[in-house]
Amino acid sequence: MDDLSKQILNQTTENIQKLFDLSIRIDERVQNLQKCEGDLRTTMNLLKKDLADLNLKIIVFENYSNNEQLQQCQIALIEIDKKINTSLVELDKRITKVESSQQGSANRWDKISSFVIQIIWVVIAAWILATLGLQSP
Repeated sequence: MDDLSKQILNQTTENIQKLFDLSIRIDERVQNLQKCEGDLRTTMNLLKKDLADLNLKIIVFENYSNNEQLQQCQIALIEIDKKINTSLVELDKRITKVESSQQGSANRWDKISSFVIQIIWVVIAAWILATLGLQSP
């Protein structure tokens, strides 16, 4: 009987130790879950704040989009765009005129330089003929 009670006592002690270890693990898991819940609440609060800020920005943007001043700015921008396009067309025409006059001047200078080169050749040929005492053909 004494052995049986020792066995029961040992088994009871062992079971109590296992229950104690189990409760420690459960406590650790509960603490971990509580920490995760706290982090989740913090994240949710930040998300709520960001959502509120975003909603506020949307409301402000909607108010500005209905604003007459914004519409006037849009009209002014369209007019400025038209003026810029007109100026670009005029500049393109001017550049075309300058390029064509430049090309005409270049052609004139080419003709003048080829004429001067021909005169130089004639003068050289005449000088050679005169130096050699020959008559021109």
